[in-house]
Amino acid sequence: MSGADGMTPELRAPSIKALIRYWWRAANADLNMGTLIDNEKNIFGGTGKRIKQNGDTQKNKEYGRSKVEIRVKHNISNYDISDSLYGNDIKYKIKQSEKGKRYKVPIKYEGICYLLYSTILPNKERKYIKADTNFSIVLTFNDRDKKDINEFLKGFIFLEYFGALGTRSRRGAGSFRVLSLNGDTEYIDNNIKDNIVMDEIDNNAEVIKRIKNITRNLKKPVNENYSVLKGSKILVFYPRDTWEDALEFTGSNFKKFRGKFYLYPNNDIYSPANFGLPIMHKKRDNKSTKMEAVNEKNYKQIKRRSSPLIFKVIKTGENIYFPVIIYLNGEFLPKGCVINNNINDETKYPNRNVVNDFLNTFNRNDYKEMTI
Repeated sequence: MSGADGMTPELRAPSIKALIRYWWRAANADLNMGTLIDNEKNIFGGTGKRIKQNGDTQKNKEYGRSKVEIRVKHNISNYDISDSLYGNDIKYKIKQSEKGKRYKVPIKYEGICYLLYSTILPNKERKYIKADTNFSIVLTFNDRDKKDINEFLKGFIFLEYFGALGTRSRRGAGSFRVLSLNGDTEYIDNNIKDNIVMDEIDNNAEVIKRIKNITRNLKKPVNENYSVLKGSKILVFYPRDTWEDALEFTGSNFKKFRGKFYLYPNNDIYSPANFGLPIMHKKRDNKSTKMEAVNEKNYKQIKRRSSPLIFKVIKTGENIYFPVIIYLNGEFLPKGCVINNNINDETKYPNRNVVNDFLNTFNRNDYKEMTI
């Protein structure tokens, strides 16, 4: 997350609220679209008239402001910010290209650098919030509707377990955990209170148990046109002693798997596109190839599609870091859409087997797995 300049890290309440809203929506895919929008705007706020269950518009009854106010307390200071991953968490050396350009390469943790590549590009290195930085979030509910309070917190706990904050949040950056829950908690369901603090967990079977607890009431989705939690696959690996080792474990496997598609003679530029769009392939026949998607019927372009695969680190205690991979359920592209490139307009259909093939590269003895 960044401030007004787009570069300086900042914990922003509106961005945190938007992420909670995203995960709430992913958890409520069992609702038809009209009811989903109605319930969402009722809790998080929105414009327009309220909609009845049968689709009729209720007159003189607007949604209005959110029922929850978010405030970041004890925000980060300059001391909590590092200028670049290189030189702080990741040691590097300088190399020189044939054209004389000097650039940094990691001495170790190549998998992390692969996952977070956009934050360490030459002359574009991003500042970031240091690991183990503490902060507080204050939630103020404008009424004591127990259902709405717990619906909002349901989105928050899913953000904690499955999501992250800021840049490269689907590639391992921005993971956080709740250390304590304070204040007026009498309206909060026990299932949320019992699981929101992730302490005293030292094995991946217990992490899986926690995930089963917080997702046990999710229902079968009626609409899978967007990413949904129900039906998602979760892999929780054995813990590592540092976040670097945890993220490197999954990141190095991902780097190795994707790299094989570009090897001669196959040079498959379509399969990696199943991990998210767009992708730019440089210096392909002296041209740059941009992988996007297009609807075959109306040729409407889809220039961006988030990855269905989330890399995450869950910390449960001092020196206890679990590598986690989440394969979100839902259609990667809408029906009738294909992956194409801007060189020869060749197209291919999305292929879920590519993602499953990557997950199958891990030794099954190294992780516990569940499907929500």
